[in-house]
Amino acid sequence: MIAMFMAMALPMAASTRPVTLSCTMVDGGSTTPMALRLDAAHGSVRYATPASGQPSTRRALFTQQQVMFDGFTLDRRTLTLTQDGDGITAALGAQPRVIRGRCRVVRNGK
Repeated sequence: MIAMFMAMALPMAASTRPVTLSCTMVDGGSTTPMALRLDAAHGSVRYATPASGQPSTRRALFTQQQVMFDGFTLDRRTLTLTQDGDGITAALGAQPRVIRGRCRVVRNGK
């Protein structure tokens, strides 16, 4: 199982070409698809959800273990995507809402 995760994460770690991921975020009982395009060479992530309508490109920090952008953290080994909630909740002293999802590498458009 670990070898499978490493094989999926390897293209992001070894390649300077952009990598496309298909993710499913789970919030309570609902799921939201999310498409990511990671571009380590330019330090950016382009992402979109059906609700947003338009893709958004944001600056990103790429480390060996994670990619961090716009309130999201992607674990490069397990391809788990976490949205760290909103700043308003945290500012009020409440537990921030955390949404998690799973991603897979898209190869040849599939």
